[in-house]
Amino acid sequence: MEYQYQPGFMPPMVAPFITGYDSQFDSDLSRDASPNLNLNPENYNSISNNSFGENASVDEEERKRIRRERNKQAAARCRQRRIEYTNKLARETEELQLGNVELWNTLHELMQQKAHMEAMLETFNKNSAFV
Repeated sequence: MEYQYQPGFMPPMVAPFITGYDSQFDSDLSRDASPNLNLNPENYNSISNNSFGENASVDEEERKRIRRERNKQAAARCRQRRIEYTNKLARETEELQLGNVELWNTLHELMQQKAHMEAMLETFNKNSAFV
């Protein structure tokens, strides 16, 4: 059984992905050939101050809708895996309980056989003592 299918599994946390940054890489090639990675809050997945206007917000809404749909499908798969895992555990539990009952029955039979053989041995020892 793999650990990611166990109840309570949490995937590792991942740092946020930065979608944009102020890069002057093309204009700075002559100077030092390193981009200017100015990490200001406006660059973190924000479209509020962007020049695309309404088209960008429509695209953003579409991306959100697609992301929600993927998340919905992933959640459904997760629930299905959890149900399958629970059913598998229930089947295993039932099989082990049946095996346990069989072992107790076998133990009871063996104890009866032992008692019967001890009684026969005692009877044999009593009869052979007089010979």
